[in-house]
Amino acid sequence: MKNQSDKVQTGLRIPVNRYEELLALADTVGVSINSLLLMLIDLGLSARNNTVLTPREQKSGR
Repeated sequence: MKNQSDKVQTGLRIPVNRYEELLALADTVGVSINSLLLMLIDLGLSARNNTVLTPREQKSGR
């Protein structure tokens, strides 16, 4: 059984201009690009599933 601490590494090919945009946003927010990508993935999946989690709910695992 896998838990949240299990990790999988994957490669992602994106256009340079999109990468630079993400890098600038990560810098503005004050997080790593990896953290930013995970936040954006969570946001996209939440929208897809018609659920939106607040940061407090995300930290508590709801």
